[in-house]
Amino acid sequence: MKVIPAIVIVVLCATTSANLGNVQTQLDMNQAAFRELEAAEAEMNTELEHLFKLAHAAGELGSAAKLEQAQAAWLAYREAHVRALWPSEEPGAYGSVHSMCVAHELTRLTLARLAELRSMTDWVEGDVGACRWPY
Repeated sequence: MKVIPAIVIVVLCATTSANLGNVQTQLDMNQAAFRELEAAEAEMNTELEHLFKLAHAAGELGSAAKLEQAQAAWLAYREAHVRALWPSEEPGAYGSVHSMCVAHELTRLTLARLAELRSMTDWVEGDVGACRWPY
């Protein structure tokens, strides 16, 4: 049985969000962290819908298909990355903060992906190496 000291878990979760407000219990913190994750995922999905609409409007169905493939691969990466951070399969191995830590990491990764998606349509004229979605 591998036990992670509480201090290590606290360090791993040091990126807690300021949006937790005045929550009092671990359950409250877990729920707040998952609300933040849901908001980040909703924002990412809105951006994806926007990109797919641009591709369809331009008749670039191949671009839409490639984005769909890339997003599926990214989702698989995100899940695998989180499993690698907390690899133990033993129930309770990481304590009651574990689900909050997972939610924070998923949120961090999702916000980074959102920035990547937004950058796909943020090109500057003359930048020959920039993405020109959806072409």
